[in-house]
Amino acid sequence: GRNGEKGSYEVHVEGAYNAILFKTDKYTLKDSGTFWLSETPATPSVGWDGRTRAICTWAVLTDKDQGIDFLVMNTMLDTYGKLTQENSVKLIKDFAQEKSLPAVLCAQTGTLAKDKAYKVLSETFTDCLNISENTFNNYGNAVSETGARDFIFVSSGSASVIESALIKDTVDGKYVSPYWALTTTVGLYK
Repeated sequence: GRNGEKGSYEVHVEGAYNAILFKTDKYTLKDSGTFWLSETPATPSVGWDGRTRAICTWAVLTDKDQGIDFLVMNTMLDTYGKLTQENSVKLIKDFAQEKSLPAVLCAQTGTLAKDKAYKVLSETFTDCLNISENTFNNYGNAVSETGARDFIFVSSGSASVIESALIKDTVDGKYVSPYWALTTTVGLYK
């Protein structure tokens, strides 16, 4: 959890967390962890001008069929501090480059695609959906802002986007999240 608690499938974890789920028949977990998007990434902390403990959860998975290792990261940036957002994406970008693997990044940036945080990520990653449509549905209530805030990125040059979609399904006419779901299928290069 972003407050630093450890949990398991049976134990409730306080605070928000960024799950990475994968099919164990297709992939093997090689390594995983979480870092905080702050000046002290190894300890639970709030970054720069932020208001919340933002984290990036990561996993190195091995594709059992192809024998390819790849990095998956899942993050939700602090939605208040502009400096925190900019520095957070730099931490994520640097982390991915240090791992030197094909990478997939799922990101709820809290910022619109035109903002600086998105532009920094675009230097290293390719936006799989490249949409301008609003990804925030506010449980069906009116939304004044428009534009994507949620993204799936792949590392440029080491993965290709096969297909992607913004999913706007409801369950019995009810919204299951204040955000629309994103999906993408990617091909990885060795």
